[in-house]
Parts: sequence; C-alpha cells; structure tokens
Amino acid sequence: MTELRWYYPRSVHAITAGNPGARARLYRNSIAPQWVFTACIICMWAFRARAGALLMLGPSTTLRLGIALVTAALSVDLLPLRRRTLFARHNWPELVRSTLGYADPLVSRT
Repeated sequence: MTELRWYYPRSVHAITAGNPGARARLYRNSIAPQWVFTACIICMWAFRARAGALLMLGPSTTLRLGIALVTAALSVDLLPLRRRTLFARHNWPELVRSTLGYADPLVSRT
C-alpha cells in the first residue's frame, strides 16, 4: 500500500518531469523485490526439504494442458479480430489513450 500511495506517484512525477533514469529506476524497484521475495521462498522451501509437487511445480495433467492450449489458441486467434475492430474506429488512438492512460508512465520510450 505504501508503494501505491507514496512511491508510484513520486516515480510518475519524476518520469513526467524528465528526470534521467527515472523510468528504469521504477522498473528495477518494481521487479527486483518480486524476484528477491521469490528467491527467498524457494530457498526456504529447499532448506526445509519440502517436495516441489506441493508447489504444483511438477508435471500437469493432460486435461489441464489441453485447457491451457485451447485458451492460448483462442486468445491468439481472437487478437487480430479485436485489432481490426479497434482500428476500424476513426478515434481509436483516443480510445486507447483514455483506456490505458494510467499505464503511460510504465510504457517504454526506447
């Protein structure tokens, strides 16, 4: 919650002000703690000699794999249709900006 109320708005302000390295710092400070936390969990899990299957890291069932593949295929198949529908509208850039405007500071510029 602290990040949402304090760090993120401060980072967005630094990005919009044009501070060099502000966007890269936001990326690093957002992603690094997640990987550190993940590494800590994996180390604790290994230190306690628990089975990986308890984390569902083992092989999946054929049904689950089939559901995942069908879902991925449908998603990939429907994306061009959604894109054509969006680009058919004359005001599509404004629609995208208004819908995804909150994420603008996170979008890479290079």
